[in-house]
Parts: sequence; structure tokens; C-alpha cells
Amino acid sequence: MRGLLPLFINDHFGQQHVQGNLNATVLFADLQGFTAHTELLMRQGKPGSERLSRLLNDVFGSAAKAIHSRGGFIPYFAGDAFAGIFPTDIPAEEAVFAAEEIRRSLHQLQVEIPLRIGIDIGPVQWHITPDSPHAWYIRGEGIARAVAVQASTPAGEIFLSKAILGILQPHTVSCQMNGEYGLVKTICDFPEKNIVCPPAEHTPSFLPTFLAQRFHRGEFRQVSSLFLAFPESLTIEEVDRVLQVTTTEVYRREGYYKETDFTDKGGLIVAFFRGTDQHRRVANKGHPDSPGYPFQPDTGETSTADRDQHWSCLLRIGGQ
Repeated sequence: MRGLLPLFINDHFGQQHVQGNLNATVLFADLQGFTAHTELLMRQGKPGSERLSRLLNDVFGSAAKAIHSRGGFIPYFAGDAFAGIFPTDIPAEEAVFAAEEIRRSLHQLQVEIPLRIGIDIGPVQWHITPDSPHAWYIRGEGIARAVAVQASTPAGEIFLSKAILGILQPHTVSCQMNGEYGLVKTICDFPEKNIVCPPAEHTPSFLPTFLAQRFHRGEFRQVSSLFLAFPESLTIEEVDRVLQVTTTEVYRREGYYKETDFTDKGGLIVAFFRGTDQHRRVANKGHPDSPGYPFQPDTGETSTADRDQHWSCLLRIGGQ
């Protein structure tokens, strides 16, 4: 189960810390044109699937190595994008060096679609739910800023915000200003790091053991997906309650709770199931009139039509 729980969360949990704030350097990266490329490869059948698998392993493996070795951590992979969080005590230069290492690795691996990277700095909040199975999430303006920088970045390039440029050591990078951002042209020589991250010993408090037996490297499988949306207005206690009941129900049905993400429209919980109707049993517990306590007893009833289809389900809790 190595790598399923960031050491940042693992260490704070071990010290009985359940929430905190930090001014973090955030690296956000996105594979440009990934959706269209995926559709093209999947039309090729098994050879295309294997090629896509290699692509994802190359990109995400290179990203994980570079970010972790320089003191950062990856809170989640969001499809074709990911964030790297570098806490307050890690110099911003490490995020820039990690970005360049990722770019060089993908060039050496001849990755066929371009990655664009944006880096900014700002406040980030993290939280661990109080009850088992524990869940955790990270949100904040720092992530939103890095996403905005990345959205303006040309394919295959690295953009730095003015805030990042203002705190880097002199001669770290040479940039060409492009509006509000600096386009990285050259980076000073920097030492390679190869830090091996130890296993996160508190992973069993967050994830059931069957996940370790099911997921090893990666595979393609037809699944049911659950997207559970909730409004930004929920209190921390209400979000804890939503996460507590959702993760309990997901794991009881041997599903995989992937993440809780936050946007300007509120929160989104993402989970996957092997079967065709288990996500509906979780979703059927929704009750929109009670945002903090949204779930009702499960009747266990599903129709034949439900079982015969592969569903993607969006459930909203509260709000409109």
C-alpha cells in the first residue's frame, strides 16, 4: 500500500494533528489533448490500451519521483492532471527543479503528448476526518492559483507566477515574461535527488486492506463511477459527516474512494466500483433536504435494468 497515503498526511495523523494551514508552493500539471488522444488509442483495442497504460505510467511515475524526492507530495491525480504540494519549509526552488526534472524525463521517454506546468504560491488548508475509516482532503487558494497559471501555459512549457519569481534565489531561472507569468527558458544546474519515501505506516487507518490486494501497478477495467457533489457552504463538521458515511458505504461494498476535490462550485467526492449497481446503493442514501446528514437506510433493492447497465452517477447533496 506504499504511496496511497501521502507522508505529509501520515506524519500529521501520527502526531494526532487533524487539520492545519500552510503557505505552500503548488505545482499543477496537465496533459494537453489527453482526452482526444485516449479516444484515439482506445479505438485500437488492446494495443492502444497497453500504449495508454505505458503513457500514464511514464508521466505519473516521473512526476511522483521528482516531486517526492524534492520534499513535495501529490494529493491526488485528477484524470490527466495532478498537483504537487511543497510545504512551507521546502524552498520554492525545489518545485521549479521538480518541474524541470519531469519535463526532461518525459522528453527522454518520448512521451507523445505535451505536459504543461504552472507554479504559484498561496494558502492551503488540509483536514483529516475524525472517525475511522479516516479520509483527508486538501483545498485552498494556492491550488486554484497554480491551476490558473497552468491554464495559460503553452504546451510543453513551464510558467511561473510573479509571486514565485519574487522569492526564488537569484540566477535560479531565466524567464521570458509573458503577460503576468514567466516562461522558463533556462534553469541553473541543480543536484539530482533520489530520496526513497518510506511506507506510510498509518495507511490501514485510511484504506481497507483489500485495496492493497486489488491494486498493484495498474490495469484497465470497466467500472461504475460515483460523483457526489456537495455545496461549498457546508461546515467542516458537515463535510466530515458526508465523507464518513460515504467512505463507510463505499468500502463496505469493496469500492475505491478516490478523492475529495474542491472547486469554486463546491466539493466533489469520487469513488469507483467493480460492479454495475453498487454505486447506486450508495447514491440512494442521498437526501437533499439534509446537507449535513444526507443518508437514509439502504433498502438493497435494485432493478434488473440497473444491474444490466454500467452507470456513471452524479448525486448532489444540498443546494440547487
